[in-house]
Amino acid sequence: MPYKIERKISKVNYLALFCFVSIIFLLGILCGDWIASLKSQQLIQNQQKLSLELAGLELKDKLIGQKDVCSLTWNEVWQEKVELGTRLNSLEIRYGKENPDVLNQKEIYELLEIRTMLLLKEIKEKCNQNMTTILFFYTNKKDDPLGRWEACEDQGYILTQLGKERNDIYVFPFDININNPAVDMIKSIYNISYAPNLVVENEAVGYKTLEELKALIK
Repeated sequence: MPYKIERKISKVNYLALFCFVSIIFLLGILCGDWIASLKSQQLIQNQQKLSLELAGLELKDKLIGQKDVCSLTWNEVWQEKVELGTRLNSLEIRYGKENPDVLNQKEIYELLEIRTMLLLKEIKEKCNQNMTTILFFYTNKKDDPLGRWEACEDQGYILTQLGKERNDIYVFPFDININNPAVDMIKSIYNISYAPNLVVENEAVGYKTLEELKALIK
């Protein structure tokens, strides 16, 4: 008799364990589906946001084209780049430099840089203003066959110091690993294949110290 009671309890335990495992399994499937659905919704929202930002840049360019470029203010030319750059830096710190959403934002930032660069070129030519643009190609990857990230960080510090000393210099950083037709065209024009690399006065000059940069810029 004791043996039969023990066997009965064992079957109940097995049944309870089976039910428990089945519930956990179903919950896992439901949770996985919910997470996948959430990620899909976030991806769609991010894509819509990126499309809106690009459309906004295109419309702003058309509106600026209706004005005399010599009458443009600093806010109209440069502030948007600074604000987006600050936002991108915050995203990199929060989510990491290789996060897909961060890279999407970086691509928009670099398109904005090209737009600003072309606008400054027009201002320089039409308004007789003395300014120098520097294109800075860099990499954030530690084992990147396209360049050395340590040297890129050092070059970034040098450019920051140069900007503090002179207010007529405009620096445009570009991640060498971003694949965008417009950025790829710039890399092709200046034959950029490694980082760090600078383009000063329409010439690729590679890595430069602060003193070397000062000597290059008139």
